[in-house]
Amino acid sequence: MRSFRLCLCFLLLSACASHSPIVPNGRGGFFVSKQAATGFPGIGGIEADLLTEAQQHCVNQGKTMQVDQVDKTKPPYLLGNYPRVEMHFSCR
Repeated sequence: MRSFRLCLCFLLLSACASHSPIVPNGRGGFFVSKQAATGFPGIGGIEADLLTEAQQHCVNQGKTMQVDQVDKTKPPYLLGNYPRVEMHFSCR
């Protein structure tokens, strides 16, 4: 019963995380964002994940990635203000 409760809590917390697909921003570049499910993970890991994803997207096109803009949430991370990174990038 205890493991069931633990699994249920994990599923509920992970359902709050969000990760957008890479989408064109309408100006020749792309946009991607990711938000943690809680305030515990650091924002650096989220940013590293997005940089890796953007880099791979550009490599798949045979191009190099250039970050145009990065927006990050500021602490304190509570009451819905969880670590979030939004990134605009282009492939050249």
